[in-house]
Amino acid sequence: SWRGVRLRAAPFWEILRGGLLSSLGALVSNLTIIAVTGLVGGFGTAALAGYGIGSRLEDMQIPLAFGIGAALVAMVGTNFGAGQVGRAHRIAWVGALLAGSMTLSIGAAAALWPLAWAGLFSGEPAVHMALGAFFSAAEVIPLTFLTLEAWSFLQLGAEQSARSKSPFPHFWAVMFLAAVGFWNFLGSGIFAFLISL
Repeated sequence: SWRGVRLRAAPFWEILRGGLLSSLGALVSNLTIIAVTGLVGGFGTAALAGYGIGSRLEDMQIPLAFGIGAALVAMVGTNFGAGQVGRAHRIAWVGALLAGSMTLSIGAAAALWPLAWAGLFSGEPAVHMALGAFFSAAEVIPLTFLTLEAWSFLQLGAEQSARSKSPFPHFWAVMFLAAVGFWNFLGSGIFAFLISL
């Protein structure tokens, strides 16, 4: 029964505040796809078809990663709550490696054999060339979100350290990931995008 249960705004705000940046990431991702679709449409139907095929492949991988992530949240949270921090870390690493290797394998297969994916939708060589250009130019989009996510994780760790008066235990691991994300964003993202223009 829910009688006598008082809902308080503060716990809800703490939970929603943590997921706010992630939800904004999804919104920005979809708005970016809409904007880029409008820009690519100016280059003709073949370019638009190539972009559409590439963006569908990217969007199809999101539920795969989120499905693994949803299970990880429960397993990691349960183990942290039980005081099994080492086990929680191992679960998180194994899950992240699993999701990363699965999505990387799919993306690499589509990049190495683009006709296998693009051929499902079109037999036009111009569409296949546009798909290849999409993979080169669109790399900046996920790298931007990964860099922003690493930054938000750093901010969360700083807040946690300030509240508990103990240092954030994963500071250097997050700094490494943020640095790698930044250089990937700059090198593989921005420079590759500029070269593809």
